[in-house]
Amino acid sequence: MKKLIPISLFTVALLLGCQQDIVELQPEPEPVYNTGTANFSKFISIGNSLTAGYQAGALFQDGQNHSYPKIMSEQFAMLPGGATNDAFDQPDTESTYGCYNPTGGCTLGRLVLYDADGAGTAASPAPAPVGIASMQPPFDMNNPVNNALAVQAYTGDKTKLNNFGVPGIILAQALTPLTGGPLNAAFNPYYARFA
Repeated sequence: MKKLIPISLFTVALLLGCQQDIVELQPEPEPVYNTGTANFSKFISIGNSLTAGYQAGALFQDGQNHSYPKIMSEQFAMLPGGATNDAFDQPDTESTYGCYNPTGGCTLGRLVLYDADGAGTAASPAPAPVGIASMQPPFDMNNPVNNALAVQAYTGDKTKLNNFGVPGIILAQALTPLTGGPLNAAFNPYYARFA
C-alpha cells in the first residue's frame, strides 16, 4: 500500500503538469475552379450503352440517373459559367426495371442476383431477369410495372436533349437512317424511342 501512494502522487503530478494544446479546426476554404478558355455552358454526349446508363442488362430510370454523362453534368454545374444540373436533359424512360428483352415484348426487366432453388449456397445465386415466374416480391412482376416504358417513344422535347446514348448501337447503325425503323435489320428500339 505504501508503494501505491508515491506512484499515485507521481501520476497525479504528471497529469497536472502536462498541458494540452487546443487546436482550433478551421473550415476548409471553398475550392476555386478555373475553367480556362473552356465553355461548360452546354454539354452533349454521344455513345452506346454506358453513355445511356444501361445497367444490369436493361435501360431503366435508376441506371440513367447514374449514367456517366449525368454525373459529369453534375460536376460541370459547379464550374463558373457551367450549365445548371437541371439543364442536362436525357431521354428518361421512367421505367422501374427497364426492359431485358426488347425484341421479345419487354416482358422481363433488368437482371438481379437470384437464388432460384433457394438453397442459399454460394454457387446457386445467378443473374436472372426480373419477372420470371418463381421470383418473390418486389421482383415478381405482379406489381403494376410497365417494362415497355423502356422502349416507348420519348415524349419530352427532343430538341433539348443532351444525352444521345443508345444501348447496343454500333457506328454503322448511327449512319443508317433506318436504324429507327422496325422493318430494318439494323433496327434498335432504344434509338427509335427518341430518333
